[in-house]
Amino acid sequence: MAAWADVAIVSAWLMVLGQNFVLIARGVRQAAEPLRWTAGLALAIGLVVAGVTLERASGGRLVAPGVLTVVGVGLALTGAALHVRARAVLGAAWSSNVAPAPTLVERGPYAVVRHPLYAALALIGLGTVVAHPSLPTLAGALGLALGLALKIAREEESLAHALGARWGAYRARVPCLVPRVFGRR
Repeated sequence: MAAWADVAIVSAWLMVLGQNFVLIARGVRQAAEPLRWTAGLALAIGLVVAGVTLERASGGRLVAPGVLTVVGVGLALTGAALHVRARAVLGAAWSSNVAPAPTLVERGPYAVVRHPLYAALALIGLGTVVAHPSLPTLAGALGLALGLALKIAREEESLAHALGARWGAYRARVPCLVPRVFGRR
């Protein structure tokens, strides 16, 4: 059962990566400068190599019931689908930096949470840990969570500065990452 789950998990991550390449090819997203792109690729390769090494050294995948594997794959695929949908809604408004006069997208997944792209990545990370429980996936998920928290804090500050009261009203109305199940808090 574990092999199909690993294929599904890798597919979810590749879906996000592939979407980025498609958007760059279409000119919707600017390609990062070569040095930044190369450094990011080197970091990703280094993390995968470190993860494989750590998994072998620590005994590999932890034992978990098959139902958790199915739940984890479901979370990861849901995250990948959310990422694709959020990027489609955001369209040309996507930027790695908050522009001086940013567009505030408030429809689709952005009407449910302020950061659906980050929520999607968090779902894929959580799904990865649940479907493939091991020390490397847990360490990777914790690193991802920390990175997302720092990025969200920086982005929220920039958007508040750039959009002022409009951002404040949106922020009061729409939760950050987790949708409200029962009305307003």
